[in-house]
Amino acid sequence: MFKRSTAKLEELLKGTGIKITVNAEKPRKGTWEVTIGGKKMASLVAMPRPFKKLRELDMEDLAKKIKADLGFLGA
Repeated sequence: MFKRSTAKLEELLKGTGIKITVNAEKPRKGTWEVTIGGKKMASLVAMPRPFKKLRELDMEDLAKKIKADLGFLGA
């Protein structure tokens, strides 16, 4: 679930040159955090299985938010 979500987000940001880091700190149980240049862009912590919050997260909206926050035109 975590790798699949990360891969989808990376695919949506492909071609922008944005390098994301997922779980930069020691992996914690049920945590999915996306950072770009040290800034947290998304943080889902202490999720119990089956990781409902992550499954319901709209990756396209998250990608648009990241592009907008970083100043990409047409985000």
